[in-house]
Amino acid sequence: MAYDQDIGKACLKCGPSCTGFAKHPWRMTCTKCRCPYDEHDVSEFSTQSLLDELELGESPLYKMYTEAQKLAKQYNVHWLPIGLHPAEVSLKQSSELFSAFVLDATNS
Repeated sequence: MAYDQDIGKACLKCGPSCTGFAKHPWRMTCTKCRCPYDEHDVSEFSTQSLLDELELGESPLYKMYTEAQKLAKQYNVHWLPIGLHPAEVSLKQSSELFSAFVLDATNS
C-alpha cells in the first residue's frame, strides 16, 4: 500500500525521467510517470511498522494476503484476492474478461 513514506522514491522502470513516486489519490500508480507503485524503489515491508503496531504481522490472514500479492507479481497483475491458486490465475488470465481488465488497469 502506498504511504507518505514512499513519496519521492525512484522509478525502477523510467529511471531519471520520473522525479519520484507521487501517489494517486485512489489508484496504486504514480501521478508523475503513471507506472505502478511496485515499479518504484519502495520497500516490500513499508507497512510493517503499522502491522507491528496492530500486532497483525504474524496473523494467518496477513500471510495469506502477502502470498496472494507475490502470486500477483508473478502474473504481472496489480492485485489478487487471497486464496487463489496459480492454476486458477492462469485460467482467469486466459479469459477475455480478465485480459480486458488487466489492459484497462495498465493503461490507466
